[in-house]
Amino acid sequence: MTYPGGKQLMSKARDLANAGTALTTVSATELGYLDGVTSAVQTQIDSKITGSSAIAPTIVDAKGDIIAASASDTVARLAVGSNDTVLTADSSTATGLKWAAPATPATTKSFSLLNAGGTSIAGLSTLTISGISNMDQIYVFINGIYTGAGNLLGLRINADSTNKYGFAGMRFNFQDNVNSNGGIPTYLNQAPNSNSYIELLGESGANIQYDRCTVSLKISGAATSGVKMVEVSGGASGYGAGPAFGNGQYTGTSTVSSLTFVSLYPTNYTAGTIYVYGAN
Repeated sequence: MTYPGGKQLMSKARDLANAGTALTTVSATELGYLDGVTSAVQTQIDSKITGSSAIAPTIVDAKGDIIAASASDTVARLAVGSNDTVLTADSSTATGLKWAAPATPATTKSFSLLNAGGTSIAGLSTLTISGISNMDQIYVFINGIYTGAGNLLGLRINADSTNKYGFAGMRFNFQDNVNSNGGIPTYLNQAPNSNSYIELLGESGANIQYDRCTVSLKISGAATSGVKMVEVSGGASGYGAGPAFGNGQYTGTSTVSSLTFVSLYPTNYTAGTIYVYGAN
């Protein structure tokens, strides 16, 4: 006995039977992922790519283009820059970025004289040179300084006389009484935060005078809130003159705004000019 369409029914039953094993490998969870699908899956994916909440691949046009924000929740294309340029922040551009030539690192410092013509210390026991600001390095040249016996020249930064100074080096007492052919070194070893100044000049005994002493010093890190490093060197031709040689430090946290040169016995200096140079 046959039924109308019997061949077609048998064919469908055979197809379902053959597909039975494959159908059992699809879990209910996987089938649930298709919930809400109302058209071809690829068509819906394509519509998402071009939607307002997506970044379309067509936003970039050339090799090296990048995507940047031009405002909140808004993206824009930043075209690739020229060869050897670097990405640089620039708030004046639409994306806040631009391609620019890399900055050339400074290999040398350009110093300028901060106290025009230099400042004389003659007749003074203390001299403060102020008006220093934003200087990464400070260089001081003290020329022709002279005083009576029993004196010492010290450096204080920002008029700070507390124990924030340290020094490691020596003082050379040129042509002193002990050895007229040379100098006897006096070691200057002061631990950090153990002294109230950095010594620049000293003397070796009574009734001995400085004559044509010269001292130079450099302060590094003057514009920072960290430790300032001080390098000192000097020379003299007078009996008993003792310029210091070595390295010191100042641990005050303020940037350098003034330098004070002080006679620590004290005795007024009868000659000498101080030049202060700065570089930022």
